Order: sequence, then C-alpha cells, then structure tokens
Amino acid sequence: MEKSPGFSSPDLMKDLPEAGLGGKRKRLLPPYLSWPLSVAFFIIAIALAVKTFSVQPAPGGLDGCFLDPDGISITGSFQVGDQMKILDQDGCFFFATLPPGTYTGEVYHEGALLWQESIQIQSGEATGLGTVLVTP
Repeated sequence: MEKSPGFSSPDLMKDLPEAGLGGKRKRLLPPYLSWPLSVAFFIIAIALAVKTFSVQPAPGGLDGCFLDPDGISITGSFQVGDQMKILDQDGCFFFATLPPGTYTGEVYHEGALLWQESIQIQSGEATGLGTVLVTP
C-alpha cells in the first residue's frame, strides 16, 4: 500500500506542493481583520486574568447564643443574609465564613420571628454577639 504524498513526512508544509495546493498557504482572515482580532483577543485575555486574580476580601465569622428571660436556651434557627443555622442545644450558632458586609440577623422559633438586629461583618474578623436574652 502506497502512502499519500501529502502525509509522507512530519513536515507537512514541505509536502504542500505535492498535495495540490501549489505551495501557498491560504489565509483564514483578510489582513485588515487579523490585527484588530489579535488586539481584541489580547484585551479579553488580560480582562479575564485580572478578574481571575483579583483579590477578594477575607470572610468574617459570626457566633452567638440566645436564651429566654429564664436563662433557658432558645430552640430554632438563626438566619443571616441567605444563610441559616439551626441553634444547638445551648441555643448557639456559628458561621465560619461570611462575606464582609451588613446583614440582618434573625432568630426564628417554630416559624415565628423572635429577634432581629443589624449585624456588621468585617473582613478577617470574628464577630461575637455574646449571649442574647430574647424577650417575647
């Protein structure tokens, strides 16, 4: 079986005349479009690199405990922003990583809102609410 002359060596450009292309490479784009497209691709690559390597602020933490006026732990959930935690047996919660910003913290018991307060989360800092007494 005879090999095709166009694929007889690793240097395919050398074999182009034998493959019937007359030794000339075809341009995919007209010359007036190749420069602007190269610049556009370069700008897009730089923009993606900047977005990929931009510094994000460090998250912050938040914790606290909720008790009723008799000192008994509240059962229910604590919500901050779009994140929620079930209060543990001591009425406490802990968020390890929250994006910095101002949130509304809310405590719910059986669907009823018991407590609500604005909470500021700082980058790289743990915010502690301490023990909060919740009165009906």
